[in-house]
Amino acid sequence: MENLSRQNGLVVSSSGTSPTVAELDCPAGQYVISGGYAITSVVGQVPEILSSLPIDADTWQVVANGTIDSYDLQAIALCAILPGQV
Repeated sequence: MENLSRQNGLVVSSSGTSPTVAELDCPAGQYVISGGYAITSVVGQVPEILSSLPIDADTWQVVANGTIDSYDLQAIALCAILPGQV
């Protein structure tokens, strides 16, 4: 794989009891190889992660449960140009 890079999505703050969703799109022409998340600024309990997965070829999505506590959520992904795609 060429041009493997770690990408950090925007930080999304929790909003009440609704699920919090953070997404990250790889740069144009690159595909998601793997991904994960960061949880920061936690006040109260650490949220439960409901999903952390690719939702298409170049987007990673993380969904955390809604609680009355506050936290920030960020999607993180490894993106790359795949062989034969250069």
